[in-house]
Amino acid sequence: MIEYNPNQSYATTALTVSHTVLPAVFTEVTFWLFFIVHFTLWFFKDPMPMVHKNPHCEVNWSHMEVLVAFSTFFLITYAGDVFHRYCEVYYAVKMLFIGVTDFILEMKFYTKAKNVLWLRLSARYLLAALCIFLNRPLENREKVPAKEYEQLIQRRLLRPEEVAALSDLLRQHAGTVVCHWAARVVHQSFTEMGMTSNQMRSLLDRILFIRQAQQSVLDTVKSPLPYPYFHLLNLVLLVKLSILAYGYARMNSIFAPIGFFLTELVFCGSMELNSQLADPFGDDDVDFPLRQWLDVFIDRTCDFLEYFDAFDEHQDCAWGPFAANGHGFPSIVQEGYSYGIQTTTDQLPSQSRSSESSVDERSARATHQHSAEEEDDDDDDD
Repeated sequence: MIEYNPNQSYATTALTVSHTVLPAVFTEVTFWLFFIVHFTLWFFKDPMPMVHKNPHCEVNWSHMEVLVAFSTFFLITYAGDVFHRYCEVYYAVKMLFIGVTDFILEMKFYTKAKNVLWLRLSARYLLAALCIFLNRPLENREKVPAKEYEQLIQRRLLRPEEVAALSDLLRQHAGTVVCHWAARVVHQSFTEMGMTSNQMRSLLDRILFIRQAQQSVLDTVKSPLPYPYFHLLNLVLLVKLSILAYGYARMNSIFAPIGFFLTELVFCGSMELNSQLADPFGDDDVDFPLRQWLDVFIDRTCDFLEYFDAFDEHQDCAWGPFAANGHGFPSIVQEGYSYGIQTTTDQLPSQSRSSESSVDERSARATHQHSAEEEDDDDDDD
């Protein structure tokens, strides 16, 4: 997407060629074919007196107004529908980033410094799922290339054993599986972090929201406007340019080719712009800069993950050297994960190695507190 100055003069903006649809229009064979036909008819109209002086070959421009108005209305309506669909895809993509941010914000709120590894692990999985989905969203029925997995390993968003578990899955399935891993982290950290069931449900709902946003992007992109509608629009444009090419050629003016050239440029440029907006995932100037968005988002997310609250009670706890490289996440996967991942629990927080002992300790504290309250009540009675 190209940034521009809306306060720039209209003449300067109109005469700009770079980062517009004009280069794409000028490379279209159909555009030059219509112009060559028009110029040929205009240049050789005098050597053809039977056509030039025949009143039955005249073009009544008052009758052409109906065709011009109908085709213009058709083109504007199509442009409005395509742009609305473009905005829906943009909104759904931004909801993916917002969903990941909201999940990290909420889970960080529940996380103390001693449990930060759970936060890092879940965030790492969600960022990996986001990268897998947004790198090539239209190729969701294909496998993720090995080069792309290597980049995720280099950025420490996935581990080699995790990539091995995902290598045989399609792109859409790989993203879903990684989201499921994040949900498993939330579920297994439920006891260690002391979250309530409502808090865990809220975090899981945010992961489901991310998955729903992914599906919304796919549904919108894979559901273009009906082909008969698109075919009729192209047919109307073809008939209109054919009649205009002949009508302008009948004019006794040296400016007739210029007029037809500009008219054809406007209509063909509109169709080219609509075609680019219909597919916002690519290398066109109007396409989403997904890689740039991902780079900036990952950098900011890492900064936020490594942010340390000065008012936290564990001020002496170091959050690790992972903020130094801007993309660091601890490579942690809990033992017992599915998909063939074999790991150890040495990297997990010490409390996560024995959830039952944590439950026993809390039960003992609750029993002791209850006994103390009963003793206080007996003292009051005495």
